[in-house]
Amino acid sequence: MVVEADVSKELEVLRGDLGKLRHDVAELMETIRYNVGNRMQAARAGASEETKLLGKEVREVVHEAQERGRKVFLEVEHRVQERPVVSLMTALGVGILLGMITDQIRLRAAKPCKE
Repeated sequence: MVVEADVSKELEVLRGDLGKLRHDVAELMETIRYNVGNRMQAARAGASEETKLLGKEVREVVHEAQERGRKVFLEVEHRVQERPVVSLMTALGVGILLGMITDQIRLRAAKPCKE
């Protein structure tokens, strides 16, 4: 009977220890969930901030390109107004050259290949 009493006591102790272990594991899981959630929030916030910075940089580059384009357009417009005949002749010459180049490209593409 003494052995049965000792076994019963040991079983009760084990049950108590098992209950404590369950409680500790549940607390550990809750802590892990909390930490993972915080880290994910921080990562999202960092990614969001990085996206905002990249968007700002893209807008700045686009704005800069627009400004350069506008300046070039105004410069060309100014030169055309200063010398309209020279500008017209230049445009005509460039058009003829481009026409000749594209005509040569078209003729070469239409030739059958010799093998």
